[in-house]
Amino acid sequence: MSTPKLVSKYEFTNNTKSTYLFVSCTGADILPLPVYVKNGHQHKGKRYIKFEENKFDPAETRAKYPYVFSLGKKINKQGKPVSERLTGVSFPLAYPNKSVGDTHSIGRNDAILFEFSEDWKTLTLYIFENLADSKNALFERWTAGSLSLTVDAVPVTA
Repeated sequence: MSTPKLVSKYEFTNNTKSTYLFVSCTGADILPLPVYVKNGHQHKGKRYIKFEENKFDPAETRAKYPYVFSLGKKINKQGKPVSERLTGVSFPLAYPNKSVGDTHSIGRNDAILFEFSEDWKTLTLYIFENLADSKNALFERWTAGSLSLTVDAVPVTA
């Protein structure tokens, strides 16, 4: 039975177009969220994720997947900054606040179910480790109400 490895929650931050601040997580914290580092920034030290239009991929990909979740920038092997994104995000008409994606673009193989509240003020991510290839089946089970979203207990090591 598939259960999420991580459930993480975010709240929209005012005075931005697309930023959601990390609130909490249950399970193994495996998502590499960026942290505000600028001195004097009102959210310095807080982790976040951004929900944005897909302006990065070719037009045919943007038409199919018009949104991305941005995880900020990292330095690649050539020493250049590159954007890290969770891609493949689109919202079916029947479920306008739910989407599915994966972590391939950040070097992992996880499926992610994204859920916004009706007012788009909160965001919840359900991450299923090593199930990127099953993401569409997970989404179908989720929207049919037959998917457990309870995180398995994470073993504590001393």
